[in-house]
Amino acid sequence: KVEGETDEEMALNWIGMITEAKKSFEIKIGGKNMKLGAIAGELGEAGLHPTSNPDDFKRLGIVLFGEKAIELYKERIIEAVKAKVEGETDEEMALNWIGMITEAKKSFEIKIGGKKMKIGAIAGALGEVGLRPASNPDDFKRLGIVLFGEKAIELYKERIIEAVKAKVEGETDVEKAFVWVGMTKVEKNAFEIKIGGKNMKLGAIAGALGEAGLNPTSNSADFKRLGIKIFGDHDCFN
Repeated sequence: KVEGETDEEMALNWIGMITEAKKSFEIKIGGKNMKLGAIAGELGEAGLHPTSNPDDFKRLGIVLFGEKAIELYKERIIEAVKAKVEGETDEEMALNWIGMITEAKKSFEIKIGGKKMKIGAIAGALGEVGLRPASNPDDFKRLGIVLFGEKAIELYKERIIEAVKAKVEGETDVEKAFVWVGMTKVEKNAFEIKIGGKNMKLGAIAGALGEAGLNPTSNSADFKRLGIKIFGDHDCFN
């Protein structure tokens, strides 16, 4: 009933099956018609709801075609995402992904087997159930790592550090560190960089660099800690 010459081809077509096809899918065994739920039960997967539950449908696909089903599904999703993100290499795509503005995150969509998938659905299909990448920056970065590798987060940090350094006067990191240390409270409050169309204040910069919970605008120790993270540990921080 499933098109394909090999298990891999059939698994891919199975995974891409749209909801209407799932509802109408039926086989006949010994004169008895069996829908997906009944098929799952007969194969020892009682309680699954493969017609309405994507995870159950994937689970049944694994039982039928092997673990390759889920792996092909993930590969197909990743390929579809990469096709929508600008860049010639994973690194370039990761950088463009990381710089995506909120509106672009909310509207981002791919189509798999006739089914549209937003960023949250993409995360779930790739095993990151519960992430909210459209609204939560940490979840969005996590999904970026799954899609493009750890380089995504590293490129993100590098881009932020470069943007901060470009805003601070000085020719060298040492000179910039001295200027940073001498920043007034007014200057701290006003300090801002823009990444991918998104404005980031000091607190957001600290969080993006792995220092979540710091209050560099109002806490001098946190401000110095952030400075060390950006410019390195120089005498002016002691």
